[in-house]
Amino acid sequence: MARPPLPQSTRRQYKSCEIPAAEIALFGYSSNQMTTATHAAIETPTSSKPSRGAHFAIYGAALLMRLLAMWTNVTSHPHTWFFSHPWEMGLLASSLLHHQGYSSPFGVPTGPTAFIAPGYPTIIAGIFAIFGIATFASALVIIGMHIMLALLTIWIVMHLAGSLFGRNAAIVAGTFWALSPPLWFIPAIFWETSFSAAFIVGAVALALYLRDRITVNTWIGFGAVCALMSLINPALLFSLLPPVLLLLLLRPPPVLLAAPVLLLLRPLLAPVLLLPLVEQ
Repeated sequence: MARPPLPQSTRRQYKSCEIPAAEIALFGYSSNQMTTATHAAIETPTSSKPSRGAHFAIYGAALLMRLLAMWTNVTSHPHTWFFSHPWEMGLLASSLLHHQGYSSPFGVPTGPTAFIAPGYPTIIAGIFAIFGIATFASALVIIGMHIMLALLTIWIVMHLAGSLFGRNAAIVAGTFWALSPPLWFIPAIFWETSFSAAFIVGAVALALYLRDRITVNTWIGFGAVCALMSLINPALLFSLLPPVLLLLLLRPPPVLLAAPVLLLLRPLLAPVLLLPLVEQ
């Protein structure tokens, strides 16, 4: 005779603890039935991830709004207008391509400068080398790059909000980043704002991900991410103090033992990581 379905209360019991097979048999159920019931109980809580349809809707709206903003700027202004807001990035990139190093960000020969971190001008110099200095093609490539970074930022924001506060918070956060009008026009600004937003949100998400996985290797990896971020915008490092302090409070014994060694290595590693700034 077929056995009745497993009661919900029994499912919750087997979700919270592991019961030997002998005790499972006392209830008159097989191990396979208990495994199925346990999986069903575990999958019952609401997922922290939005549905695939919600993702597509948010990304589609974000992409559409930013493409409309790009089209508005491209059709209402000459492409040289894009490179003049601000012009320092393009001038530094041009100096790099003319073998003058990081210099002359104001249009007149000024010699080496540390006015702007070298990461973003170096990326722009690479685009200029392929598509031409301040050409229409290079403007489209740079704006497209910023749009892709905006979509990446939305994905990280939704993942972070979902992990901390659930699916509804992820949908609200993603919708805000997708439909907020000031954020539509950020890709059309010739600045590193898109990189900074992606880096800071990504670094916070990485810090929370590593909260329970702290080892010497993860510290080194997190430090490398911070070093790359400092090459884009050094001011972002101050925004990472809260999650870094959280990592310090939750660090396991291996990191405690390695902390003195890392502190001794810091004066040696810092010049290497910030070598582009030092050479300026």
